[in-house]
Amino acid sequence: MKTPILTFLGVLCALVVFGQDNSVLLKNPEQSTFHYIVDPPDLTVFDPSSSIFTSVLFDYFAEGEENFNAISANQVQRLENLSEGDHMLVGFFELADAREYPVRLLKFQFGGSISERQYTIHREPILLYAQVGRGKLRGFETSTPAVAAAKTGASVHIEIDDDFSDWEDIPLLASFSNEFRPRSFSREQYGADFKPFRIDLAKHWNDGGTALAEIKAVADLERIYFYLSTYSVMSENLSIYLYIHPSRQLGQENPLTLEIVPAAGENRPGIVVLWDREAKPEIVGSLESGGFFMEASIEKDAFEISKYATIDLTTCYYDRRGLYYEEFFFETLFITDILPVEETK
Repeated sequence: MKTPILTFLGVLCALVVFGQDNSVLLKNPEQSTFHYIVDPPDLTVFDPSSSIFTSVLFDYFAEGEENFNAISANQVQRLENLSEGDHMLVGFFELADAREYPVRLLKFQFGGSISERQYTIHREPILLYAQVGRGKLRGFETSTPAVAAAKTGASVHIEIDDDFSDWEDIPLLASFSNEFRPRSFSREQYGADFKPFRIDLAKHWNDGGTALAEIKAVADLERIYFYLSTYSVMSENLSIYLYIHPSRQLGQENPLTLEIVPAAGENRPGIVVLWDREAKPEIVGSLESGGFFMEASIEKDAFEISKYATIDLTTCYYDRRGLYYEEFFFETLFITDILPVEETK
């Protein structure tokens, strides 16, 4: 009778094992709600370890809509009814009064020899930031005292005085990790046209302040205020360009460019220059800069910008010995994220 009994017990154990419902427990230990989606089709076709995945993820959040699930702060949620194998979870933490939310990615397994697996999702390390109010985050809004003051036309009390504490309550307009690298850059030799190159051929990437860390901007009735920080000390060879496009039309060049030049010691103060294709260059603002920080005030009545305008943000390094420029593109900004809509033309 031993053999039939052992056979029966083996079958019973198999039924117990294969009859179990597999699940995954997700834990959010942070003080912010985590919004997520599992296996988004637009992302699962890419390898998260590839060099282009961060750019793919940025484009994913920049367009379209998505119905995200949510795990409240310090809560646990169970995932069920997934296929056995590897899965991808992409999400972001909703932060109060922030213009950008930190994005996280989690690769996890479902089923197999373990019926219930547990994963904890922390805010860091941050893969990138997604902009609030646009694309996949169109349904989220932000409001801080500084932004609210700007929308009502009140003063935002920014002083251009090399004291950056004024900016603490103003949310980020854009930010970049110290691992960020643009896909390419352009080099312009004196007397020749500029040419695009792969970023690994750049000689001055992350030199003299070319790698930006954080950008903030806000406006009142008279001025636009910018704050920028960098990962390396700003040098006298650095310029930051804001290419202003009233509208995006194929083949159309931008008519206006703002050049922000940091100070270089006591003998060369920082300046903000407006380059107009139909007029002479003009100084349109004041600027103060430290080693890694810069703040600028730009006069709004020096030029007109429509509410549909966009701004291409770049940094540029001038190699005085080689007589060439290297320019690095970071992001396209929307003027409506800086100016109160009712104050734009």
